[in-house]
Amino acid sequence: MNPVPCRWCGRPVLWVPRGNSRVPIENELTPYRFVKNGGVNVLYTSEGAQIRCEILPDSRENEASGYAHRYHFCAKRPLDYKPPTEREQRRADYKEWRQETAEE
Repeated sequence: MNPVPCRWCGRPVLWVPRGNSRVPIENELTPYRFVKNGGVNVLYTSEGAQIRCEILPDSRENEASGYAHRYHFCAKRPLDYKPPTEREQRRADYKEWRQETAEE
């Protein structure tokens, strides 16, 4: 799985399958450990599975149960952003194609 840059901040992001959609996760791995009552943090494996755990600060990495990815929250993403519907995307692609063929 290859990382792609985030549209707004440029950080490398992986898109993993989760149910019927995909989830953006950070490319870096985060150390975690399991706790008895589940955890308050959610991390993702490269296959898209969720892990409920406690995230460890860097100073306690030797206590880690493993490493997983954090969900990617982009602070630069506009609050009112709404991805285009499939129909809107097809229409935009068609207009772009017509412009390209007209220029040739």
